[in-house]
Amino acid sequence: TDQAAMIHGREVAASIRNNLFIGTGAAIPLRVSQPHDRLRFENNLYWREGGPIQIVWGDRTFSNLREWREGTGQELVRGKPTGFAQPPALTSHASSVRAGERVGVRTLRAFRPRAASPANAGGLDLRKLFGLDGGGRDFAGAPVPSAGTLPLGAIGGQWGR
Repeated sequence: TDQAAMIHGREVAASIRNNLFIGTGAAIPLRVSQPHDRLRFENNLYWREGGPIQIVWGDRTFSNLREWREGTGQELVRGKPTGFAQPPALTSHASSVRAGERVGVRTLRAFRPRAASPANAGGLDLRKLFGLDGGGRDFAGAPVPSAGTLPLGAIGGQWGR
């Protein structure tokens, strides 16, 4: 596909927070085909390996996060700018893992934030700001703090770093 993430249709109503949208090569980080006011992006990281960051919002293409924020009102929380447009600094697959090989989530070593990653400390406190419970664990089952320094992304727990 030509995007890391795509939202299609006016039926989608969501607030998408504390995620990473990473495209490689020709794939852009985000495409929303039919934007509307029930769709919110708040405090996400956008990056494109090997090319400029672009976000497609309906029939408009934005060339950076600031331009998208100013043109749409996205990536704002209580009037303050949020979001990141910088390299995510994630780990890679081990050389022993072949393309297409299935590995269990708990043994997955790729896509974890490295020590210097902005994903380690950029998360919004969802409970404090919105009254939402983040669940306490990441996608791989590792504990995630409920307050203080919070991570971005699905794999942000404090295991194996």
